[in-house]
Amino acid sequence: MKKLVAIVVLALSLSACNAGSKEHVCTFEDQSRGLKSKLVHTHSGDVVKGFKETIVFSYEQYGISEEHKEAFQQQIKETFNPLYGETNVTYQDEKDTLTVIVSIVYDKETIKKLQESGVVTAGNISHISLKESIKELEANGYNCGK
Repeated sequence: MKKLVAIVVLALSLSACNAGSKEHVCTFEDQSRGLKSKLVHTHSGDVVKGFKETIVFSYEQYGISEEHKEAFQQQIKETFNPLYGETNVTYQDEKDTLTVIVSIVYDKETIKKLQESGVVTAGNISHISLKESIKELEANGYNCGK
């Protein structure tokens, strides 16, 4: 019984973490390079709580032949893992595409690391601003519908 109560309390506390949170979606597509991205910010007001970005690379449009897929995948991993941390990035290799999924929940330490690396510049040391993030993304070609 104590175990069941502990599980219920844990579930309630986890769901409370996202209480009042909303999502805002931004997309990016570069057909000439075969790149698609969907970025979902989880936020409360102007404070971004985290994000999940799904990026799809087309091997054909990147000019990646079958024998060079592994080298391309390694190059992508060497780019994303140091920026976001290995535990925050997953990779899905399909026949024609490589999908990279970056999923981050912001805390002060994560914000500090991402700001130091230049990955995140919107907001300050204590939080990431949704409005500033959207402005930067749109300046870089993302479509962040209102």
